Amino acid sequence: MTIAAGFIYQNGVLLCADTELSGWAMTLHGRKVEHFKCPVGTVGMAYAGNRAFAVSAIQKCKRELVASSPGEALGKLERIIDKEYRRTVLSHPSHAIDPTLSYSLLIAICTQSGDLSLYATEQTATRQVPDYECIGIGEALAHYLVRPEFSMGMGERATLSLATFMLACVKGNVPGCGGFSQFVSIRKDGTAMDFMSGGSLLGSSLLTNTDWLERHSKGYDAFARKLLFDIPNPEVTDADFIASLNEFKKRMVKFRKDCRQSSRVHESFVDILNRQAKTRDLEDQLSQPQTTADPSRQQPSPESPEGSGES
Repeated sequence: MTIAAGFIYQNGVLLCADTELSGWAMTLHGRKVEHFKCPVGTVGMAYAGNRAFAVSAIQKCKRELVASSPGEALGKLERIIDKEYRRTVLSHPSHAIDPTLSYSLLIAICTQSGDLSLYATEQTATRQVPDYECIGIGEALAHYLVRPEFSMGMGERATLSLATFMLACVKGNVPGCGGFSQFVSIRKDGTAMDFMSGGSLLGSSLLTNTDWLERHSKGYDAFARKLLFDIPNPEVTDADFIASLNEFKKRMVKFRKDCRQSSRVHESFVDILNRQAKTRDLEDQLSQPQTTADPSRQQPSPESPEGSGES
C-alpha cells in the first residue's frame, strides 16, 4: 500500500513516496526512500509493496553497490533484484493468491560524471525509465495527475511542486496511502536533498513550500472545478461567470501572498534558530574554564613574599 514516483528533471532525479505502512492490526509510518554513496556515484531507491521483502532487497543492493566498481554496478543490481524476488516472493507457497507479497522498486542513479538514470522493477525485470514513473496502489491516479504536466526540462522546484500535488491528491483519495510525503532529490553535482513535508528536516520542506502546497491543493481544486463547471452551464450568465472569474483571481492572489508570507515567516524562524545555536555555542565557550594565564597580570618573582609564602 504505497504511492511512490521518480522523475528525471533538468538537473537531477527526484524520488518521492508517502510514509504510511499498513499492517494487519495497525498503521505505522516510516521512510520508503533512501539514498547512499557508492563507487558508481549517488544512488536513491524507493519501494512500493511488501515492506519486509523490499527493504531486504534494497539492503542487499546497497551492500553490493558499495563494494562494486562503477562498470559492474548495473549488472549486479539486475542480478540481485532477480534473485531476491524469486527467493522471497515467487518461491512463497501463496504468491499466486496473496497480493501483499509482491513489491516493486524505483532506482535513481547519478554517476560520478553527472549522468542521470532512472530504473523501475516489475517482479524480476528491471527496465530503464526515460522520464518518470509511478508505482504502488495509487499508480493510476498518480499518472493521471502527472502525465499532462511533467517534462524533463522542468527545474527542481517545479518538479517538487508537481510531486507534492500528486502525493497530496493520492493520499487524500486512495486507501493505504497517507502520512507525510518524503522526497529525495539527487542532483548532477552529487549533492542530495532529503526531507519530508511536515518539517522532519528543519527548514527544508518549509523553504520549498511543499507543506503549503499540500495544505492548499484541495482548496485550489475546488475553486478551479467550480469555474470549469460554470463555463458550459446555460443557467450561469456572462455577468455571473465574470464575477466568479474575478473571485477566483482574488483567491489566487491571496493564496500567492499567503505563500510568500509563509515563506518569509519560515525563513525568519530558521534564522532565529540559527542565531540561537550560535549564541549557545558562544555561551558554551565562555563557560569553559580558562586554561592559560592572563598575560596582563605580572607573575610574582620567587623573592617576593607572594612567591615565597613568607610574611
